[in-house]
Amino acid sequence: MQCARHLRWFEWRDRAVGLALVRAVAVVYVGTVILRIGLAVTHVHPEKEWQHGDMERAAIVKELDALPGQDVVLVKYTPDFDPDREWVYNGADIDGQKSVWARDMGPEKNQELRDYYRGRKFWTVEADGGAMLKPYEEKPVGAVRHDFRRSEQ
Repeated sequence: MQCARHLRWFEWRDRAVGLALVRAVAVVYVGTVILRIGLAVTHVHPEKEWQHGDMERAAIVKELDALPGQDVVLVKYTPDFDPDREWVYNGADIDGQKSVWARDMGPEKNQELRDYYRGRKFWTVEADGGAMLKPYEEKPVGAVRHDFRRSEQ
């Protein structure tokens, strides 16, 4: 308001243009409010998704917080994943926090993590594939799965 009060008396080339500037600012402000309300009513969000925060990750954190015990979440990314939507970040006291986030690095490296965090429940999540939390499926290194039901037929 102080700015508008001072701007009101602004002159340019001996012309009082301050009042017009104050009115223009007010019209732009009211127009912006009307535009934002209209976008909200029509569920249009002009900002990029990452500007709102990653609500999928937040939902998973809330789900994990409701479960007993400590967890490790292994995050899988596709090659074209947007790096602005990073899911793997932790607090300063990683070992002391309830949920640790790490990238899925394949069975061998994941086993190192499992050895380090014994006693924690391991989960996987695909960051850009619907973001469903799934229990980690342990696959022994070098193991080949065989479906015996198919070979009997």
